[in-house]
Amino acid sequence: MCSVLIRLILFIVISSLLSSCSRLTYIPVREPLPSFSPPDSEAFQPGDIVLTYPIEPISWLMSFMGSSNPDQLENPYNHGEVVFVDPDGRKMLGGFSGRVMAKPLEERIPLFHRVVVLRHKGPDTDSRKIGRLMARISHDPQYQNATFDYSFRDVPGRKSKFYCLGLINEVHREANAPVPFPHKPIKRNALLAHVEELLDQNIVDGPVIEDIFNNPDYEVVLEWTNNQDKYLDTWYLEHITRYTLDIYEQGWRLRESEAPTVNLFLWLIDDGDESLDSVKRIMWTFKNFHTEAGIDWEKLSTAGKLDGLSERQKMELLETVGNKYRDEFFVKDSAKTLARNDES
Repeated sequence: MCSVLIRLILFIVISSLLSSCSRLTYIPVREPLPSFSPPDSEAFQPGDIVLTYPIEPISWLMSFMGSSNPDQLENPYNHGEVVFVDPDGRKMLGGFSGRVMAKPLEERIPLFHRVVVLRHKGPDTDSRKIGRLMARISHDPQYQNATFDYSFRDVPGRKSKFYCLGLINEVHREANAPVPFPHKPIKRNALLAHVEELLDQNIVDGPVIEDIFNNPDYEVVLEWTNNQDKYLDTWYLEHITRYTLDIYEQGWRLRESEAPTVNLFLWLIDDGDESLDSVKRIMWTFKNFHTEAGIDWEKLSTAGKLDGLSERQKMELLETVGNKYRDEFFVKDSAKTLARNDES
């Protein structure tokens, strides 16, 4: 306990010092954000599946890697939870988010940029059973130490590893209901091959989250967008990720960050798995890349340089911005990853 506390104190102190030495960040002056406007809680019923994504490009990155048809992807939904009601009558969201967890609906929703609620068209009693099972599992000590499953495997009855959609599938299996996210082949790309190399495992299939929208057994009962994200340039978030995938196919790969802040963070949360550390390092690099490129993109937007541009012209300009930072955050790939991708 003492060791963890010391690590936490050091992390806070040193991170503050490092942040003061970082590059100057461009922050445009804007009018205050509007008051938060939550969705109608009455639209959420026990057993409903809630799909979400936050405002980071990492959402697009994860969704592209886990999609069977990334070119047709409209929204980067990459996380799911299930609605249930606790003994005090509060509506809760339960699922796997770093761990098996449950939080009040009103605390979870503000964390996301967009939310869609899907409801099974079967008997109401079936949906309530799903909700009760999620309530039990989210508080069951047998599940509390479950870790994230980077291989995205569904293993019926397993309690030691999960990913968010896998836990939802497990709840439905326990309820003797069809799983809402069956596995199917994932479209191969160079980024996926890089992640497989770092993890030393093959990811040949997985749950394709967008398929549930074409499932006739489910209906969309609510779509909601966070009004406090009104300044968010969603076009940039999507297309800086598409740019990243494109240059991966050209033989580039994200560098594994060795920044002092990253080393400190990984030391603080050391789980003994160095392969996961490597994935976290490239994700950190991607975050820094899209932030730096985003500062330039915001300057261009504020100066009116994007006004009147066609889609093709915007893409060409974004490529110029991305290329400015390419050598800093990416390294030319060896033939190994690309060859592995071609063979798969």
